[in-house]
Amino acid sequence: MKLVELLADKRAVLFDFDGPVCDVFAGLRASDIAADLVALLRRLDVEMTPVLAAERDPMAVLRFAATAEPAVTRAVEDALCAAELAAVDMARPTRGGVETVLACLAAGKVAAVVSNNSAAAVHRYLDSHDLTGTVWPVVGRPYAEPDRMKPSPEPLERTLAQLPVAAGEAVLIGVCRSRWKTASGGLNWVPVPRTRRHIGQS
Repeated sequence: MKLVELLADKRAVLFDFDGPVCDVFAGLRASDIAADLVALLRRLDVEMTPVLAAERDPMAVLRFAATAEPAVTRAVEDALCAAELAAVDMARPTRGGVETVLACLAAGKVAAVVSNNSAAAVHRYLDSHDLTGTVWPVVGRPYAEPDRMKPSPEPLERTLAQLPVAAGEAVLIGVCRSRWKTASGGLNWVPVPRTRRHIGQS
């Protein structure tokens, strides 16, 4: 079934950012950012396991930082936010991603973004595609509180709480269902495999 058919009776479309909209770390690799965050932890004299020292996922490094002092968490969060702002300038658009957002808006649907990336990075990318102010709400990673990121349902619940529609009238286009705990209220789901570089069919 084509995506347009799946969305036909929905009033709001929630987009996961990294994957459905763009490949955030296509130009500035996530593994390089993770290495920089690990180096920051070393400078802050934070003890790490060998596994963490070799971590390639910056979100995992942030989660680890949250087990240290709050100042450490904030330092890693600030560094990650800065890296994401640089990364979105080099992000690879997902083929059909922005076009799907525009099609939803043209059809009178609410288009929102809910992401583990920082809201500032999402806004920067949307601004570069003239979507600022038309995509709303944008719910990004809670500052220095990685336990509130997905797979916690809180980001989805925060997004749904701002929408003028019932959860059953909304659909989430997301990379992987297992990365989100189920949000209440009957939210629908359109999975987009991370390996797919375009959306538009399902």
